[in-house]
Amino acid sequence: MIRFDKEAPGGGVDAYTVLENGKAEIYFTVYLVEEGEGQSAVTVEITMIDPKGKEAARMRLQPMRGGTSAESLWTEPLTTRTLLIYPQLWQSVNNPFLYRVKAHIIAGDTVMDAKEFPYPICSMRNIPDKGFFLNQKSFTLHAVQYSLTKDWRKYLEKDLDLLVELGANCLCPDRFPKDSMFYEKCLEKGMIIWKLISEHPAMPKFWGGDKPLVSEDRLRRQDLFYYYQACWSNREVLHICNHEKTPRLGTTASAVVYSNHKKVALYVNGVLQEFKQTPPEFLFEDIPVKGEHTVVSVQAGDCFASVTWL
Repeated sequence: MIRFDKEAPGGGVDAYTVLENGKAEIYFTVYLVEEGEGQSAVTVEITMIDPKGKEAARMRLQPMRGGTSAESLWTEPLTTRTLLIYPQLWQSVNNPFLYRVKAHIIAGDTVMDAKEFPYPICSMRNIPDKGFFLNQKSFTLHAVQYSLTKDWRKYLEKDLDLLVELGANCLCPDRFPKDSMFYEKCLEKGMIIWKLISEHPAMPKFWGGDKPLVSEDRLRRQDLFYYYQACWSNREVLHICNHEKTPRLGTTASAVVYSNHKKVALYVNGVLQEFKQTPPEFLFEDIPVKGEHTVVSVQAGDCFASVTWL
């Protein structure tokens, strides 16, 4: 029986793209293995399907069986290519457009093995002294360090939703799992997977360490989450950082606010205190602590947030 070599690159079907002048050349490499009784004639069929279910390309290969009847040798991988004119490009979180590749090994009317996976048509390059390029255009990476534990599958979808909310577009894992599900889920959310960028030690860590973005159980967004969200996201952000200690009555205190608005107003018990214009970090000082309850409110555009000091 002939099947795809699951231990080979791409799990038996590997692909890469070359973009040029509105065209995408897509090169496929197919790796086969044979088990048990030999099969004299098979066809490998590869199709590309767009998200609407429309066939974008089809390729057929007829591998030649080497060796003798007692010895079947499939030592050479199969290669083929296709050309798409003005394809839909995968553009990270802005437009994570994915084709699907379907590959079948067919003998007569029998499908002997099948493989299906999402495929982004895109190009990525990191050019020294010039930066990162996605689809041949300069692209700013909003990268986050990501630690994978044994139970990473339990948290992956929730984590990716939080990363999109954060405004991140690049995930730098501390290891690269063999499970293709990790990469497929990241592609679907528009996350670029890149090696850990050692020259950027200040890159935030998603969880763990001294200054994580979220709690280990993923139930709380930490203050630092909102700082990077204010820097990266197009969503309106207005967050008052938590105080470690409640200020004492009759004293003054300070408050740190993270926002991507240009101007933030601060109110104390409903009375306007002052404006600040220092995004993404607004530091308000000398806030009077009055009465049993001091309500500190901030306003930016149509956004409001408040904390109560008891």
